[in-house]
Amino acid sequence: MKNYRFHKGVVQLPGGQRQLVIGTAPRQYLDSRGRWKDIETDLSETAKSFNLSKSAFLAQIPKKANGTILFGNVGTEFRMKPVCQAVDGILSSPNVVTYSNAFGPGINIQIKVGSKGIKKWVVIKKTSQKKLTFDFEICCSGLPDLKAFAAKETGAIVGVDGIAEKNVFPDQKLIVNDDVVTAVSHVNAWDGDGRHCTIPVDSSILKENGKTILRKMIGIPDNAVFPITTDASISVGSGAWDATLGQTSATWAGGRDAVQGIVTAGASSINAAVDSFMGFMFSAYRAAMTFDTSGIGSSLAVISSASLWISRKYIGAPGQVIRLVPFETVNESGYATTDYNISHWGTTQLATGDLTVNDVGFSPQTITLVAAGFNKINKVGNTMLGFREVNWDIDDVQPSNYRGVGIESSESGSSTDPQLTVNYYIPKTIPLVNGSLIS
Repeated sequence: MKNYRFHKGVVQLPGGQRQLVIGTAPRQYLDSRGRWKDIETDLSETAKSFNLSKSAFLAQIPKKANGTILFGNVGTEFRMKPVCQAVDGILSSPNVVTYSNAFGPGINIQIKVGSKGIKKWVVIKKTSQKKLTFDFEICCSGLPDLKAFAAKETGAIVGVDGIAEKNVFPDQKLIVNDDVVTAVSHVNAWDGDGRHCTIPVDSSILKENGKTILRKMIGIPDNAVFPITTDASISVGSGAWDATLGQTSATWAGGRDAVQGIVTAGASSINAAVDSFMGFMFSAYRAAMTFDTSGIGSSLAVISSASLWISRKYIGAPGQVIRLVPFETVNESGYATTDYNISHWGTTQLATGDLTVNDVGFSPQTITLVAAGFNKINKVGNTMLGFREVNWDIDDVQPSNYRGVGIESSESGSSTDPQLTVNYYIPKTIPLVNGSLIS
């Protein structure tokens, strides 16, 4: 049994109705006495660290930037120690610690604790250097030996001050309490003024002087938009509850209809339903969400209404249109590269209509599901839903520029992740002599 769950239990409504609200980020944890308690992400301060205790995992954030960050969950312990200056950290918000100038003038470290893990940002506010290297000593217990990897990706990292989780696709993801430690890369981001630059990032894990080092090397182009933010996330599990699945190819068919794609489960605070033609390459991205609706608990339940709450931002020009559609995974325990295959994605509208986004910035949106959406809800298991861009992906029209919508993911936390609300009732049933049931 997991020591966390994605809802806060069933709520009894008038008239025999019941309600279950499920997110893609954890809502409650199991305490030492076996009771479900709400996750609280506020950090408490001690003489040596900032601590998290009311959660599915343990986190200790050091007072000094060059101290050891401790993350623990179900017999697994992960430690990360920045190789940087010993500057003091301050609690810049209830769940964020900031170390100013930790990697030199104008280069800060920020650590945020969320409902499913922690994020570590390196924020480059300004630099004249063309290449920067950041080292972190890391150590895991309860996991196999770390295997060396090298992941090189070009990612657009944009000028957003402070905590940049809403505006940057992280290039590094560390998965704790799984059978491997992996790195996940992703591209495409934006800033509020439409500025854009491409930042080359090399990530590697290597052995040096008996220590295991996570090394990040970042190139700074002449047209860099500051501040530049890059991060690493550490989660309680595989982060398999929402994802972007995408592919890029020299042809539109090669991207849209590829047998396999790139999976960014748990790697970004934004999941995207985006199609594009950029630099002679075509890309298609689809947003996937998995909701644990087993809390309904009976296949006999009758759904009276359901809605999906999201926080989203348009990407590209106004008038972006996306559709909530059926989606299926190869294996419900996590997303696979083959889940991108178009055979796993439907075109049927599961909501009252397509979602058109014209406003700037992040905005909440409640989408009302229709009967086709009710039928997709698994009352005793997981419910899988997806978003696809309509005009190019669903209609299979070759893109001419960049179009789509971003959806805040479980990495953004339990206040802005996708939330599925299901209202239902359990009919009273009487068995007949022939074994059938009547209400």
